[in-house]
Amino acid sequence: MAREISTSNTAFLTRRTGDPLDGYLVRWFHGTTGLEASLCGHASLAAAHVLFSSNAVPSSQMLRLHTRGGLVTCAVQSESSDGTLGPVIAADFPALSVIETPQPQQQCASLQKALGPGVPVPIFIGSVPETGDVFVCLESPETVRGMQPNMGALASLSTRGVIVTAAIHNGDGAPGPVWARGAHFVSRWFAPHVGVPEDAVTGSAHCALAPFWGARLGRTAMLGYQASLREGTIAMQLSGGGEQQQRVALIGRCATTLRGEVVAPVPLGYETFMHA
Repeated sequence: MAREISTSNTAFLTRRTGDPLDGYLVRWFHGTTGLEASLCGHASLAAAHVLFSSNAVPSSQMLRLHTRGGLVTCAVQSESSDGTLGPVIAADFPALSVIETPQPQQQCASLQKALGPGVPVPIFIGSVPETGDVFVCLESPETVRGMQPNMGALASLSTRGVIVTAAIHNGDGAPGPVWARGAHFVSRWFAPHVGVPEDAVTGSAHCALAPFWGARLGRTAMLGYQASLREGTIAMQLSGGGEQQQRVALIGRCATTLRGEVVAPVPLGYETFMHA
């Protein structure tokens, strides 16, 4: 069904029990590959939007989503003033760690080839153990935005994806480039190894980007800009740390563009018809 709908990810939900406070079981499947995702930010926000907007879950209640990647809680921060968009929703995810590669110079040549012509030596190379992503930090946000990677070479670098990012240097009060929309950092996410050349906006990547840049920029509240063809911005809020597990709230709103029903064929009926 996910492949038939053919969007980035399709979320499937069902109540855990009859108690609405017990939340929902959620699974996500990619529309091109049919592969199941362990963590998906934008599909979590979309699922929460549908449940809150349809009053399946009261907007005053915390929504609990039980996923392969752990518990995700969602809450309405504010309602829409004009009704054209849904409420502002904060979806709370576990923060993902970024581990620096011990000898990054050994990867520089292959990385530069994969990232495309004109890309300079990265200033940081690491990985995200929880997802298997390679994590690359460049000096220039313009380079991240304009790079034209070699997808075949990228596919050989990671078992899942490659995050490429750079800070947007506006700490001195300057607004930064117009295209960055006031964001604190820019990123792109490529996963040709699993059939996704470039994702539009990647929630799971921002679960690693938020703590990485939060520590370097000295911030707990940030705005990230993902420079894909569709592009998008994600607001983030860090919490926890120390003895508590660090968490990342991904904050945004959705708009409902289509409602309908899926009619699934019954295999037995199909076989009966074929043999009739």
